[in-house]
Amino acid sequence: MKQWHFNLICFILATATGIGTFMLKYYVRDKEKNLKQLHYQIVLNRRELHGLQTDWASLTNPEHLRQQAEQTKAQPILANQIIQADELAERPIKPPTAKPDFEEGKNEI
Repeated sequence: MKQWHFNLICFILATATGIGTFMLKYYVRDKEKNLKQLHYQIVLNRRELHGLQTDWASLTNPEHLRQQAEQTKAQPILANQIIQADELAERPIKPPTAKPDFEEGKNEI
């Protein structure tokens, strides 16, 4: 009788080990797939960042800024041109001149 119990316990342990190994294998595969996707996304983000840094370097280049200022005839801001928000004059709010036509079936967005 003891031999039969020992064999049953060994069979249950072997089966549990096999099932555990099987589940662990697919768990690891899933994690590796997620890791590959993350690495791919990191590569894409780094490429995009590099492109943005290149654009930023080009746009903030002093020579480029000088050319833009000449094209738009921009002048430096003088100290007396800067005021506080509370110094701005209040502008009256104009009511709308025409009523919008929002009947059913008209002016659908």
